[in-house]
Amino acid sequence: MLSKQIKKSLVETKERKEKLLIEQSLVKNRLSMIIENVKTIDNFNNLPKGKKLKLSVNILKELSYLEKSGFLLKESFDSALSSIFGGASGSISQSMVEPFVNNLVGNLFKDGPMKGFLISYLNSKPSEVIQAFNNCKLMTRLVTKGVVEGMVITTQKIHEFNGVGYDTIKDSLGDVFRTLEFMKKIEYGLEGDICELFEKYTNNTKSIVDKLKSSIATT
Repeated sequence: MLSKQIKKSLVETKERKEKLLIEQSLVKNRLSMIIENVKTIDNFNNLPKGKKLKLSVNILKELSYLEKSGFLLKESFDSALSSIFGGASGSISQSMVEPFVNNLVGNLFKDGPMKGFLISYLNSKPSEVIQAFNNCKLMTRLVTKGVVEGMVITTQKIHEFNGVGYDTIKDSLGDVFRTLEFMKKIEYGLEGDICELFEKYTNNTKSIVDKLKSSIATT
Protein backbone atom coordinates (compact mmCIF):
# COMPACT_ATOMS: atom_id res chain seq x y z
CA MET A 1 0.00 0.00 0.00
CA LEU A 2 2.80 2.38 0.97
CA SER A 3 4.75 1.62 -2.21
CA LYS A 4 1.67 2.45 -4.31
CA GLN A 5 1.31 5.80 -2.56
CA ILE A 6 4.99 6.58 -3.12
CA LYS A 7 4.70 5.60 -6.78
CA LYS A 8 1.61 7.77 -7.18
CA SER A 9 3.39 10.70 -5.51
CA LEU A 10 6.41 10.31 -7.80
CA VAL A 11 4.19 10.21 -10.90
CA GLU A 12 2.33 13.35 -9.78
CA THR A 13 5.61 15.15 -9.07
CA LYS A 14 6.91 14.21 -12.51
CA GLU A 15 3.72 15.43 -14.17
CA ARG A 16 3.90 18.76 -12.33
CA LYS A 17 7.53 19.24 -13.40
CA GLU A 18 6.67 18.43 -17.01
CA LYS A 19 3.75 20.85 -16.91
CA LEU A 20 5.98 23.55 -15.43
CA LEU A 21 8.63 23.02 -18.12
CA ILE A 22 6.00 23.26 -20.86
CA GLU A 23 4.61 26.48 -19.37
CA GLN A 24 8.09 27.96 -19.00
CA SER A 25 8.87 27.10 -22.61
CA LEU A 26 5.61 28.69 -23.77
CA VAL A 27 6.30 31.88 -21.80
CA LYS A 28 9.86 32.14 -23.11
CA ASN A 29 8.84 31.51 -26.73
CA ARG A 30 6.05 34.09 -26.66
CA LEU A 31 8.24 36.75 -25.04
CA SER A 32 11.08 35.98 -27.46
CA MET A 33 8.74 36.68 -30.38
CA ILE A 34 8.13 40.15 -28.96
CA ILE A 35 11.70 41.23 -28.24
CA GLU A 36 13.09 39.79 -31.51
CA ASN A 37 16.67 41.15 -31.78
CA VAL A 38 16.73 42.97 -28.45
CA LYS A 39 18.68 40.34 -26.51
CA THR A 40 20.01 42.23 -23.49
CA ILE A 41 18.90 44.93 -21.07
CA ASP A 42 21.61 47.18 -22.50
CA ASN A 43 20.09 46.71 -25.97
CA PHE A 44 16.72 47.68 -24.53
CA ASN A 45 18.03 50.73 -22.69
CA ASN A 46 19.84 51.97 -25.81
CA LEU A 47 16.72 51.88 -28.01
CA PRO A 48 15.32 55.20 -29.24
CA LYS A 49 12.63 56.55 -26.91
CA GLY A 50 9.71 55.67 -29.19
CA LYS A 51 10.87 52.12 -29.87
CA LYS A 52 11.62 51.54 -26.19
CA LEU A 53 8.09 52.63 -25.25
CA LYS A 54 6.52 50.40 -27.90
CA LEU A 55 8.54 47.36 -26.78
CA SER A 56 7.78 48.14 -23.14
CA VAL A 57 4.03 48.21 -23.86
CA ASN A 58 4.19 44.96 -25.87
CA ILE A 59 6.06 43.14 -23.10
CA LEU A 60 3.80 44.43 -20.32
CA LYS A 61 0.67 43.44 -22.25
CA GLU A 62 2.03 39.94 -22.75
CA LEU A 63 3.15 39.50 -19.14
CA SER A 64 -0.25 40.67 -17.94
CA TYR A 65 -1.98 38.24 -20.30
CA LEU A 66 0.21 35.32 -19.23
CA GLU A 67 -0.37 36.09 -15.54
CA LYS A 68 -4.12 36.39 -16.01
CA SER A 69 -4.19 33.13 -18.00
CA GLY A 70 -2.39 31.24 -15.24
CA PHE A 71 0.86 30.61 -17.16
CA LEU A 72 2.91 32.97 -15.01
CA LEU A 73 2.90 34.04 -11.36
CA LYS A 74 3.54 37.68 -10.53
CA GLU A 75 6.52 36.50 -8.45
CA SER A 76 8.01 35.06 -11.66
CA PHE A 77 7.98 38.22 -13.81
CA ASP A 78 11.69 38.90 -13.30
CA SER A 79 12.76 35.29 -13.89
CA ALA A 80 10.68 35.13 -17.09
CA LEU A 81 12.30 38.32 -18.38
CA SER A 82 15.74 37.16 -17.30
CA SER A 83 15.34 34.04 -19.46
CA ILE A 84 15.02 36.16 -22.61
CA PHE A 85 17.45 38.93 -21.72
CA GLY A 86 20.57 36.86 -21.29
CA GLY A 87 20.14 36.01 -17.64
CA ALA A 88 20.17 39.63 -16.48
CA SER A 89 19.77 40.12 -12.74
CA GLY A 90 17.95 42.66 -10.62
CA SER A 91 14.47 44.05 -11.14
CA ILE A 92 14.15 43.61 -14.90
CA SER A 93 10.41 44.09 -14.63
CA GLN A 94 11.04 47.59 -13.27
CA SER A 95 13.20 48.35 -16.32
CA MET A 96 10.33 47.21 -18.57
CA VAL A 97 7.77 49.28 -16.67
CA GLU A 98 9.69 52.57 -16.62
CA PRO A 99 9.18 53.71 -20.27
CA PHE A 100 5.43 53.08 -20.04
CA VAL A 101 5.11 54.74 -16.62
CA ASN A 102 7.10 57.79 -17.75
CA ASN A 103 4.85 58.17 -20.80
CA LEU A 104 1.59 57.62 -18.93
CA VAL A 105 2.39 60.00 -16.08
CA GLY A 106 3.88 62.55 -18.48
CA ASN A 107 0.55 62.69 -20.32
CA LEU A 108 -1.39 63.15 -17.08
CA PHE A 109 0.95 65.57 -15.28
CA LYS A 110 3.14 67.68 -17.53
CA ASP A 111 5.28 68.98 -14.69
CA GLY A 112 5.29 69.73 -10.97
CA PRO A 113 5.97 67.61 -7.87
CA MET A 114 3.13 65.16 -8.53
CA LYS A 115 4.74 64.01 -11.78
CA GLY A 116 8.02 63.06 -10.10
CA PHE A 117 6.35 61.40 -7.14
CA LEU A 118 3.92 59.37 -9.25
CA ILE A 119 6.66 58.13 -11.59
CA SER A 120 8.67 56.98 -8.57
CA TYR A 121 5.58 55.43 -6.92
CA LEU A 122 4.53 53.37 -9.97
CA ASN A 123 8.06 52.34 -10.91
CA SER A 124 8.46 50.91 -7.40
CA LYS A 125 5.45 48.63 -8.01
CA PRO A 126 6.25 46.86 -11.33
CA SER A 127 4.23 43.73 -10.49
CA GLU A 128 1.10 45.78 -9.77
CA VAL A 129 1.55 47.81 -12.95
CA ILE A 130 1.88 44.60 -14.99
CA GLN A 131 -1.18 42.99 -13.38
CA ALA A 132 -3.28 46.09 -14.13
CA PHE A 133 -1.94 46.54 -17.64
CA ASN A 134 -4.77 44.94 -19.63
CA ASN A 135 -7.49 46.79 -17.72
CA CYS A 136 -7.53 50.59 -17.81
CA LYS A 137 -9.91 50.72 -14.84
CA LEU A 138 -7.46 48.76 -12.68
CA MET A 139 -4.63 50.98 -13.87
CA THR A 140 -6.69 54.07 -13.01
CA ARG A 141 -7.21 52.69 -9.50
CA LEU A 142 -3.46 52.14 -9.10
CA VAL A 143 -2.64 55.63 -10.38
CA THR A 144 -5.27 57.09 -8.05
CA LYS A 145 -3.60 55.44 -5.04
CA GLY A 146 -0.32 57.03 -6.10
CA VAL A 147 -1.92 60.45 -6.54
CA VAL A 148 -3.51 60.28 -3.10
CA GLU A 149 -0.24 59.20 -1.47
CA GLY A 150 1.49 62.09 -3.23
CA MET A 151 -1.08 64.54 -1.88
CA VAL A 152 -0.73 63.14 1.64
CA ILE A 153 3.07 63.45 1.54
CA THR A 154 2.82 66.99 0.19
CA THR A 155 0.48 67.86 3.03
CA GLN A 156 2.81 66.31 5.60
CA LYS A 157 5.48 68.77 4.58
CA ILE A 158 3.46 71.34 6.47
CA HIS A 159 5.31 70.04 9.56
CA GLU A 160 8.18 72.24 8.44
CA PHE A 161 6.09 75.14 9.76
CA ASN A 162 5.35 75.71 13.44
CA GLY A 163 1.98 76.07 15.11
CA VAL A 164 -1.00 74.01 16.18
CA GLY A 165 -2.90 75.34 13.18
CA TYR A 166 -0.51 73.67 10.76
CA ASP A 167 -0.75 70.39 12.70
CA THR A 168 -4.54 70.50 12.49
CA ILE A 169 -4.49 71.13 8.75
CA LYS A 170 -1.99 68.34 8.16
CA ASP A 171 -3.95 65.74 10.14
CA SER A 172 -7.33 66.75 8.73
CA LEU A 173 -6.27 66.81 5.08
CA GLY A 174 -4.46 63.48 5.40
CA ASP A 175 -7.65 61.88 6.66
CA VAL A 176 -9.76 63.50 3.91
CA PHE A 177 -7.44 62.38 1.10
CA ARG A 178 -7.65 58.73 2.13
CA THR A 179 -11.46 58.56 2.32
CA LEU A 180 -13.16 56.34 -0.22
CA GLU A 181 -15.32 59.21 -1.45
CA PHE A 182 -12.32 61.42 -2.20
CA MET A 183 -10.44 58.59 -3.95
CA LYS A 184 -13.51 57.80 -6.08
CA LYS A 185 -13.64 61.41 -7.26
CA ILE A 186 -9.98 61.31 -8.30
CA GLU A 187 -10.47 57.92 -9.97
CA TYR A 188 -13.53 59.13 -11.87
CA GLY A 189 -11.67 62.23 -13.06
CA LEU A 190 -8.64 60.25 -14.32
CA GLU A 191 -10.38 57.22 -15.80
CA GLY A 192 -11.39 58.78 -19.13
CA ASP A 193 -7.90 60.07 -19.91
CA ILE A 194 -6.16 56.87 -18.83
CA CYS A 195 -8.53 54.64 -20.81
CA GLU A 196 -8.08 56.86 -23.86
CA LEU A 197 -4.31 56.48 -23.57
CA PHE A 198 -4.71 52.72 -23.23
CA GLU A 199 -6.70 52.64 -26.47
CA LYS A 200 -3.76 54.32 -28.21
CA TYR A 201 -1.34 51.83 -26.70
CA THR A 202 -3.56 48.95 -27.85
CA ASN A 203 -3.85 50.27 -31.40
CA ASN A 204 -0.08 50.72 -31.61
CA THR A 205 0.52 47.11 -30.58
CA LYS A 206 -2.18 45.40 -32.66
CA SER A 207 0.30 43.79 -35.08
CA ILE A 208 2.24 42.01 -32.34
CA VAL A 209 -1.01 40.78 -30.75
CA ASP A 210 -2.12 39.29 -34.08
CA LYS A 211 1.28 37.65 -34.40
CA LEU A 212 0.99 36.06 -30.96
CA LYS A 213 -2.57 34.90 -31.60
CA SER A 214 -1.42 33.05 -34.70
CA SER A 215 1.35 31.42 -32.67
CA ILE A 216 -1.19 29.97 -30.22
CA ALA A 217 -2.77 27.96 -32.97
CA THR A 218 0.57 26.29 -33.73
CA THR A 219 1.55 25.48 -30.12
